[in-house]
Amino acid sequence: MKSFWQKLKNYWHQLPIENRGSVIMAIPLTCLMGSVITYTLLRQRMVEAQVYVEHTNQILAKSQYALISLLNAETGVRGYYISKQRFFLEPYNLAVKRIEPDLQQLEQLVAENPPQQQRAKLLVQLARAKMSHLHSIVQQVDEKNIQAPEIDINSILAGKQVMDRFRTVIAGFESEEHRLLEIRAQMLAEQQDFNATAMWYGIALSLLGTSLTIQLLRDLAKELRDRESSLRESRSLTEAIVSNIVDGAIVVN
Repeated sequence: MKSFWQKLKNYWHQLPIENRGSVIMAIPLTCLMGSVITYTLLRQRMVEAQVYVEHTNQILAKSQYALISLLNAETGVRGYYISKQRFFLEPYNLAVKRIEPDLQQLEQLVAENPPQQQRAKLLVQLARAKMSHLHSIVQQVDEKNIQAPEIDINSILAGKQVMDRFRTVIAGFESEEHRLLEIRAQMLAEQQDFNATAMWYGIALSLLGTSLTIQLLRDLAKELRDRESSLRESRSLTEAIVSNIVDGAIVVN
């Protein structure tokens, strides 16, 4: 190792001053460019990890909204079934407009995950079946025009089965998304730690490059001073020789 550094040092001193000056200027520029490129790449990877986490959170929020919307619709229709007061149908009417578009959007959000997309398709089908069942109940109440409609046990059981199936499917759907969220959150945390470590390494490399540049500048300045001193001595010696020659010529004459 010692001989390697000695060879490198000898090679350095053999380089022309212009080349050494270029190397000295290139060191901080290289460190700066390397730091900028590294930061840009790492920043991009961290942004991608954050996008994955936000995407998964969006999927979970959308699935929860769909479940709550369907439950509210069922509760509202049940209230209308019992009381025949139409204000109970407000959440049902909202679900009629929003539940299927929301679930179709959920399906689009998981388009790159085929198993999740199949679950989302099934949720759309179950939501349609549930909303159709609720619609039939509303029609039944409207058509009978009585204060307390008779309870159709079979219809209630059929609706319950659809709702139970919807809960089961959406539970599996959200369980998978929570698993993905944990993985992606871990990736984000690791990327943040890696970025912090890389930043400190970049700072250390920049400081090392700066120290090396300063040292090389000092060495180059010292060499230039030595050369200048050597030139002055050579000039003085030359002038002395010339002076002696001139003096000797005068004496001879």
